[in-house]
Amino acid sequence: MIKFVQGNSVARRTVLMASILAAGCGVFCAQANGQGRSGMRQHGGGDQELTELTQVLSLTSDQQADVRSLLTDQRQQMQALRNSSAGSDGSDTSQPTKQEQMQTIRKTTNDKIMAMLDDDQKTKFTAWLQQRQGQQHGQGGGQQGGGQQGGGGGATPPPGS
Repeated sequence: MIKFVQGNSVARRTVLMASILAAGCGVFCAQANGQGRSGMRQHGGGDQELTELTQVLSLTSDQQADVRSLLTDQRQQMQALRNSSAGSDGSDTSQPTKQEQMQTIRKTTNDKIMAMLDDDQKTKFTAWLQQRQGQQHGQGGGQQGGGQQGGGGGATPPPGS
């Protein structure tokens, strides 16, 4: 066993790193088994969301390609926003917060998806968005910072919910 003495900082760092690694693996495994937060599911990518939308809306192959492109673009915008430092500390009240910016990105994506749908699909899409909103609020997740679904990633209800 390693004897922790004042001068043995390497051993302490090794134990700390091993603990962090073990905790990270536990979180990853929980999410992989579907036990993570619902918002984390969105952040994982748009393929699951695209599959769900394809089933719910009976998307054509052309629509699927367009929606995939929109979800990919949304995910990239959300990631860039998460990685930026602008507006993260709330000190500049004239600038929208990251959460407001993410809501705007989601709304823009939803509007673009809505524009490519026929009337029947629009009705189903609106119902799907409302169902997702209810699921998020019902599970106490609300709007996830990583959400996303997508996060992000994914198409979520418009702001004002």
